[in-house]
Amino acid sequence: MTPQTPTSSTVETTRPREIEAVLLRAPSIADCAVRLKAIDGLEIAVAFVVAPGRFDAAEIREHVRKEVHEAPALEFVRVSSLPLTQAGEIDDAVLDTLPVLTESVARSWEDELSRLP
Repeated sequence: MTPQTPTSSTVETTRPREIEAVLLRAPSIADCAVRLKAIDGLEIAVAFVVAPGRFDAAEIREHVRKEVHEAPALEFVRVSSLPLTQAGEIDDAVLDTLPVLTESVARSWEDELSRLP
């Protein structure tokens, strides 16, 4: 199933905290932070997730879609832990430096690699 294409109104009306709450109910996710980022000309939700075991992105996306009305496209970045400031808050400056590999980019790389001898 392909992720929904977000509209600006969908992303604006869907609070990242709502998505975080849904993600934290998924058994495979120990912790997470959701931020909106501009990727490939679209603003999408990026979930930075701590998932120590098995992690199925498609399964988690479906879980979010069922729980969040008009959920935006969602990409995942797995991290071993969420970066914190000295005050104990999530360090957004560090999250901003982490690369996000979208599914379309991954498919493109897979296509290119499959053509190699």
